[in-house]
Amino acid sequence: MPFRSICLDYGVGLMTTEMISAKGLYYNNTATRELMALDPEETQTGIQLFGSDTNALSEAVKRYCNESAFAFIDLNMGCPVRKVVSNGDGSALLSDERKMAEVAKTVSEASTKPVSAKIRIGIDENSITTRQSVKILQECGIQAIAVHGRTRAQMYSGEANLNEIANAVSISIVPIIGNGDVHDAASYKRMKETDCDGVMIGRAAMGNPFIFREIRAELQSGMHHLTDNGEKLEVAKKHFVMLVQFKGEHLACAEFRKHLAWYTKGMPHSAKLRQEINRIESSENMLAFIDRYQKELTEIKGDCQ
Repeated sequence: MPFRSICLDYGVGLMTTEMISAKGLYYNNTATRELMALDPEETQTGIQLFGSDTNALSEAVKRYCNESAFAFIDLNMGCPVRKVVSNGDGSALLSDERKMAEVAKTVSEASTKPVSAKIRIGIDENSITTRQSVKILQECGIQAIAVHGRTRAQMYSGEANLNEIANAVSISIVPIIGNGDVHDAASYKRMKETDCDGVMIGRAAMGNPFIFREIRAELQSGMHHLTDNGEKLEVAKKHFVMLVQFKGEHLACAEFRKHLAWYTKGMPHSAKLRQEINRIESSENMLAFIDRYQKELTEIKGDCQ
């Protein structure tokens, strides 16, 4: 939630939560319910559910989602992580059309909100199922489909297949959202050449909420715009303070190490800094570390001028 709040400041459109287990909600798991926290300013955020147990999905939607402030429900049918797939969830549904239809129909019928789904283009290059998946999902009441242009086997390697996203667009009667390898205005434009209705950005936004503003600015002006390191570190501090308020000092320090590594990626001496980041265990030291690094960057900039 703290990170999504920051993304709002930089012009993101729709967002979804982290993946939330339908079974976790069904069994009233406290940690699972905590993932449903929303900033009051989040009026266009959806809750992203995963699961294949239709009873758990139906009950989770009715008990928790329908009366929530979420704008929509998003079904994750694309996660390739082994732990998720081994339970028949996420991208495992791509190889079971009957189950995919059952899950989509169950959630669509239980929900009082719009329902979207996220898929991959297939299990592997020998089993590309984009068209079949799109047809099934729209017939079962899904109102928008995000297509990640990779197979489950690819995980996050290789290049996203934009042709398959274009194929989805060509046969779909619901909006198609293109996903995969969008990290700047040029890649955004390439994705839009598929005629997709929207563009989803995932990994490229980690430590980089500025990407939404940068892409919009370049599309509007034609000028390449990059956020300076000073602003990145100020936002990193804001993010950390919000995370402490949200999760407490101990959890915030542990979780923010990866975020700070992302925020500082590509900055001078960032590889060495990551070793120091992993030893920080208090809010005071985390903020002092960022302040010290800001000062170091200012001195480096001064020496280069």
